[in-house]
Amino acid sequence: MTHADRIVAMLQQAGVRRLFGMPGGGSNADLIEAAGRAGLPFSLAHTETAAAFMATAQAEITGQPGVCIATLGPGAASVMNGVANAWLDRVPLLVLTDCLGDAAGQMQHQALPQSDMFRPIVKWSARLRPENAAEVMRRAIDEASTPPCGPVHLDIAGEVTSAAAPGGKDASAASHLPPTPSPQPPAPFFPAHRPVILLGLGARTP
Repeated sequence: MTHADRIVAMLQQAGVRRLFGMPGGGSNADLIEAAGRAGLPFSLAHTETAAAFMATAQAEITGQPGVCIATLGPGAASVMNGVANAWLDRVPLLVLTDCLGDAAGQMQHQALPQSDMFRPIVKWSARLRPENAAEVMRRAIDEASTPPCGPVHLDIAGEVTSAAAPGGKDASAASHLPPTPSPQPPAPFFPAHRPVILLGLGARTP
């Protein structure tokens, strides 16, 4: 089992139903292959921004985190408009971007400070490494899904997704999402002839 398989398994346990993206190589390809092995569908988008909007729409409809993937550099820059939409609308979205490996030199093609780019419009940004992949994924899912919900960005290099993951499929993959509260019957409205109710984004969930 690779780290890509572990990541996909954790996403499925968190309720993710589909991946969206306009991928490049590296970790993108590993994640799509792992998703195929696990039966998690992948939808190819026309642009990275479209992928983020598609994942955001699915998250709003299902109440479960949405996931989009993008390649490094220009791909990561292109997805940001969709991520900003998730930030403003408080939608749980995981943005998985490819990045250069630790062994890459200083002057590399398409290298951008991706974590710095995303930080103002995400709840949390981090980089997965082989030694912390499960822990970082768990926190990313928790951060995205804990109210107020919002997008989370993860940089993942191909050297991580292609590496063998320790333990079995279920090891360290348990979701730590907060339990969904049981819906309560609505209280009767106070006596009024023309009541007015103002609902904000926080009122969309139980």
